[in-house]
Amino acid sequence: MMLRQRIAVTSKTSCGRWLPLAPLKTTSTRLGVFAVHAAAREDVLLRSLSDMGELSVLVIDGTRLVADAAARHKTAPTATAALGRALLGSLLLGSFRKDDEVTQVTFNGNGPIGSIMCIADAKGNVKGK
Repeated sequence: MMLRQRIAVTSKTSCGRWLPLAPLKTTSTRLGVFAVHAAAREDVLLRSLSDMGELSVLVIDGTRLVADAAARHKTAPTATAALGRALLGSLLLGSFRKDDEVTQVTFNGNGPIGSIMCIADAKGNVKGK
């Protein structure tokens, strides 16, 4: 069974405000930072580039993605951690690609987990098994 998921990808403008590229349920806090209600939390990948372009920051919250992967694949906690890290890592690597390119991350092991394969693109689409 292959897991297919899409997370919301956002970017930060040079004025310092996060702009969602996909609709998010957010509220504005006292500090002006977007906060998502815990019950309505969506997975999100935040991208930011400094004004001078010398620093790039990527932050990902993939809690629902990993929970969905664990439920679909019926994995043990250790295997869930490995699959989750592979999914989120491929999303981070895939976010640097152009629109028509994908990133594939494969871990081949000879232990009880076996191999893990994840494919992600720059739009926040990810699949893995």
